Amino acid sequence: MDKETVTASLPFSGFYDSIHSDRLDRVLIDEELPIEEQDKLFDEIDWKKEQINYAKGYTDIISELLGMPLQFEELDSPREYNFRTDRIFVKIQTSDVQKLKELVDYAQMKDYVRQHFTSRDGFSSYYENDYDEWLKQEEEFDHNQICSLISVYLNDKEGEHWEEELLEKLFN
Repeated sequence: MDKETVTASLPFSGFYDSIHSDRLDRVLIDEELPIEEQDKLFDEIDWKKEQINYAKGYTDIISELLGMPLQFEELDSPREYNFRTDRIFVKIQTSDVQKLKELVDYAQMKDYVRQHFTSRDGFSSYYENDYDEWLKQEEEFDHNQICSLISVYLNDKEGEHWEEELLEKLFN
């Protein structure tokens, strides 16, 4: 990647009690083993290493689906899962962010921003809830805004359940 890149987060439901943790468990632990052996194996696995490898593969597939190069940067896991889950950060070319802005369906993006960035009981948004306001800002989109672009693009291109379908590509 050149210096014309920015950091983005990927749409990812994390490893805490999710489809990803379930799939990773099933891949790494043979369910046909006796439960005592499964427990022993579970304790011996370097879960952080396996999650990072998983996140790298996930990044590669998202890159393929977008048709844009993404470079895995880090898997950020919270100390506790009370307020957020794991996040995957990548580098993306600024020119590709601009392409995404042009590729996403404007009405779908506008609706997504309204739904996901409107303050309500228990949630105070630090972002405008109007996509038009996002487009007026002078600075580049940040990692959360780019994640929103990617989400809308993938929902439109791959369908609403793209994340579950991505698992098939990741493990085949």
